[in-house]
Amino acid sequence: MNAAPVPAGSALRDTGFGRLKSHIIGLTGLAYYDDKDDALAERVARRLTASGRTDCSAYLDLLLSEPEGRRELDALVTELTIGETFFFRYPEQFDALRETILPDCIARNREERRLRIWSAGCSTGAEPYSIAVLVHELLGAHLPDWQVTILATDINREFLARARTGRFGDWALRSVSESRRAALFAEDGGQWLLRTPFRSMVSFAYHNLMSLAEGWTPPDGFGGGGFDIILCRNVLIYFDRETIQAMLPRLADGLNAEGWLLVGPSEPNEDFSRVFATLNAPGTTLYRKAASAPALPLWSPEGTPAVVPPPRSSRPARPAPPVRPPPKRPPSPPAPAPLAPPVGRPRPSLSEIIDLADRGRWDEARRVCDSCLAADAMNPVAHYLSALVHDHGGTGSAEAEQCCRKAIYLDRNFALAHYQLGAILAGRGEPLGARKALLNVLRILEAMPDDAALPAGDGLTAGGLRAMVRLRLEGRGRS
Repeated sequence: MNAAPVPAGSALRDTGFGRLKSHIIGLTGLAYYDDKDDALAERVARRLTASGRTDCSAYLDLLLSEPEGRRELDALVTELTIGETFFFRYPEQFDALRETILPDCIARNREERRLRIWSAGCSTGAEPYSIAVLVHELLGAHLPDWQVTILATDINREFLARARTGRFGDWALRSVSESRRAALFAEDGGQWLLRTPFRSMVSFAYHNLMSLAEGWTPPDGFGGGGFDIILCRNVLIYFDRETIQAMLPRLADGLNAEGWLLVGPSEPNEDFSRVFATLNAPGTTLYRKAASAPALPLWSPEGTPAVVPPPRSSRPARPAPPVRPPPKRPPSPPAPAPLAPPVGRPRPSLSEIIDLADRGRWDEARRVCDSCLAADAMNPVAHYLSALVHDHGGTGSAEAEQCCRKAIYLDRNFALAHYQLGAILAGRGEPLGARKALLNVLRILEAMPDDAALPAGDGLTAGGLRAMVRLRLEGRGRS
């Protein structure tokens, strides 16, 4: 008979919880949980139940044992990390990669014909595979003449296993147009399988970034030298500032001369400018190892392969703009009011909905949505996430439409809810209603700069959503 589930409240009140928490954060660097005891206790309680332990001290003993502790840590990390990712996330950065960074790396390496790229914290693989697509498109027929290494690492072994399959659901492809989706993927059992030429360009390996805090330790599969590009996006947000300060010089050590670093839009602070040169590109900030970066453009056709960019960027790469202060952003809209569950019930988590949905656990995601809405029926973000879960989880467009309309009723300027409503109506064969919803999105975004982050958009910017809307209005895109 299975043991009774350990309540999250019991784990939180356990006298050994503090010591267990310190061990987990020290081992993984996930300082994100430093002030989130409720969320950590909830995840620890699930592992207590699964491992048959009844208290935190016994669970800590398990983590410290060998080899069981190593396997249990993998299971715990799966609970603690979030796998929300999608192809070509942060389009401004992918524009910079296409038009500035990769052309520069190709030009500098034209003699060796070698590219080395590291996707650190790759989650389920959408980021490194997106890079593989760009490299494939830029090098074109010259790709076989180049030695291209795209190494993708993560601390979550379950994510790595999923990434190696190259299979993704609609949600991970939500910013990919229908025509491009057909070129890059094959439908397979209700999912999308990335085609072999792109999948074969990426190798995956386990790596704990906390090791960088103590010195440069290259991930498995990398033989030496330096990387041309390191992507460490939406990873540093989990670490405290002291750890980040220790990591940045090590990331610089891992780059070759004039190598590039890309991080998430919300991650930079003044410590970055002490280690890297800073360059401003449209809608994003780029970092470079060189103490002073040469003037761009760095792409010269003389002596380089005849690289032909894909159709969207068939024009010559434009010079990066001069270094200038980042554009002023409008004040961020207020965050939704925190949920207040009834006494005795666990606090529902909006981020958990995204986490569960990304893992394909739709029934559980729906239950958390219901809990969130029971705790706060006036929260538009909860209704919007419920719409996504109903739509992508296959429980019907009628329920998803109703949730979208509730979110819009509560917040008339909720751009993503209008967009999702348009996607639902388009998929149901109602073009007039879909067009009206999409035009509402453009109206809401009209006064917003391209680099403005959207509420509940998980990093999606106004410019990125504008591009998605235009694809739909032109009949070339779907979620």
